[in-house]
Amino acid sequence: MRVSKAKEGTLDEFDESNVLGEASVHVTVEDFVDPQIIPFNTSWGMKKADALKKETELFGHSLFSDEYWKMHPAIDAEQRSNAEVFYTGNFEFPISFLYFNNEQQLVATSFLVSSWERIRTPEVIPVFKFLKQHGYKSLGMNSETHNWEMYNSETKSLATCVMVFAQSQAYYSCLIEYKRQVPAGIDYQNGFLPNIDVETDGACVKLHAEQYVGQPISIYTADGKCVAKELAHKTGNSIKLQLKGLIIVKVGDALPIKVML
Repeated sequence: MRVSKAKEGTLDEFDESNVLGEASVHVTVEDFVDPQIIPFNTSWGMKKADALKKETELFGHSLFSDEYWKMHPAIDAEQRSNAEVFYTGNFEFPISFLYFNNEQQLVATSFLVSSWERIRTPEVIPVFKFLKQHGYKSLGMNSETHNWEMYNSETKSLATCVMVFAQSQAYYSCLIEYKRQVPAGIDYQNGFLPNIDVETDGACVKLHAEQYVGQPISIYTADGKCVAKELAHKTGNSIKLQLKGLIIVKVGDALPIKVML
C-alpha cells in the first residue's frame, strides 16, 4: 500500500513523484464469517431507568435519541416518550431501539440491519441462526407480513424482521417483543421484496408501483387500523392522510412497508 499527495489540479490522481510512504499489509480471508450480533435486552417489564443503564453500561451503546428525533421531526412527543434510540458502534447493526409501555416498562426492542442479506431469508441468515442458538424456535412465515417469526418460550419473546422507511430510505430491522403466549403456527409462504418507490410530503404518501398496477394498496396505523384503500395506478398514487407517526403500507402481495410521517 502506497500513499501520495494528489497531482496538482486533481483530487484523487496518484502522484508518483510525491509518494508520502508505503506499507505491506497481510490479510487472511475466511470463506464465510457470520457477523457478531449486538446484545439486546429481553428483560420484559424492566423499568426504563434500569433498561437505559443496562444498554449503555453493560452493552456499551450510546444514547442517540435526541439526534434521532431531530432527524425525524414527524415523530410526535407521545411516541418519543415511549422509545429510546442508541448508537451501537456496530457497522452491521448500527442503531438499536427500546420500547416502553405507559408505565415505562420495557416491552420490545429492535435493531436496524445494514444489509437485507443479514436478516431476510430464514434458516441461513446470521440473525436467524443466532436466535436459534439462543432458544428461539421457528414458527414459519407469517402469511400476512411474509416475514419469518420465531418464539422463545423461556423469555416469552417473539422475533421477526420488518421493513422500515426513514427519510425515504428503506432498512430492515429485527423486532423482538413481549408475547405472553406462544403464537399459533404459521404456514410458510414465499414473500416478495417490494419494488416500490415511496415518498412522503407532510401527511401525503406518494407511491410508484408499476408492477402492481390494478392491485390493492392498503395503509394501516401501527395498531392495525386501516386508514386508506385504493388500487395502484400506472402513473402512481398520492394518498393524503390525516395523521402523523408510523404507518404500514401494503401493496398487492409485496412485503409490507413501514413509513414514518
